Amino acid sequence: MSRPLNPPAVVFDCMIFLQATANDESPAARALDMVDSGDIKLCVSEQILRELRRVFDRSEVRSALPGLTTFVSNHCFVAWTRER
Repeated sequence: MSRPLNPPAVVFDCMIFLQATANDESPAARALDMVDSGDIKLCVSEQILRELRRVFDRSEVRSALPGLTTFVSNHCFVAWTRER
């Protein structure tokens, strides 16, 4: 499938990122794959990034997702969204 010349712009809320982090086979993860492939363009705001950091820093989220370290949430994942 070819990449669209003008991919549709999308805004994902925090739950899409959380679900994709929890399950890399989820529809949310597939949606992030579409961002990576250029099929859709991700639009993010500072408010969404702040919410992501707050949610990813919650102890219950960290307990449920042990691979979600401070480095991953603050440096990798948030940096990835900024690049889009």
